[in-house]
Amino acid sequence: MTDAAVQKAPPAGGKRARNNQELPSARGDTKRSAVGVTLTGGVSQPPRMIGYRRTGAQVDITIRVEKRTFEAHSQVLGASCGFFEKQPSFGAKVELPTPSAPAFEALLEFFYTGEVSVAEHLLVPLLETAVYLRAGAAMKAALAAVSQRLKPDNCLDYVVLGKRLGYADLRQRAELLVAEHFDAVRTQPAFGELREDVLVPLLESDELAVTSEEAAFEAATRWLGAQSPPASASLIQRVLGCIRYPTMRRRY
Repeated sequence: MTDAAVQKAPPAGGKRARNNQELPSARGDTKRSAVGVTLTGGVSQPPRMIGYRRTGAQVDITIRVEKRTFEAHSQVLGASCGFFEKQPSFGAKVELPTPSAPAFEALLEFFYTGEVSVAEHLLVPLLETAVYLRAGAAMKAALAAVSQRLKPDNCLDYVVLGKRLGYADLRQRAELLVAEHFDAVRTQPAFGELREDVLVPLLESDELAVTSEEAAFEAATRWLGAQSPPASASLIQRVLGCIRYPTMRRRY
């Protein structure tokens, strides 16, 4: 512990959620959800074109995702997402690195009919695939559905997701939920992936929802231990300098 860290006293005034024993629960259903979610907002193709897709008539492009193959019409794909705007047609074969064939299949339905119903657990891979394909309408619909399902047991994952995909609003909303349920979410695997500029303000906040300052200290040391490469001395000092040592038990 550095002298600078130990000497940092708690600020005067302000409600201390850190010492609130009646913290909000972060328990939720962590099982894979099969609840259907309907995404809307796309452009429906003419009934004849939708029929062509159902029957495989006049398809001119083949897309391979994982071990599955999908046939489609390059005109529809080009109008639906930036990735296919300049793709060749007439028998072209394209292999996508996206990891979820079911997510791509759902996107195809969205491209043709303007809407699709998917299981809730497919929302994130569908959003990631839509981002990769630069499919604007699908991205907007999936992001809205994902944001509506933000909760304590997934907020850390959504912080990481928002950062990776460049969605600042999703990331910021998730970070607020992290602060509100910090004492519960600090043990989740994704906790170590929080950025320093996210973690430090959380640890400094009067509204940090932990049962004790010892819990805040444990969270800080756990985060430091998860960093790769190992945290530098200056980073250790910045993070541990957020802890309010005078409020900790002397024997801790």
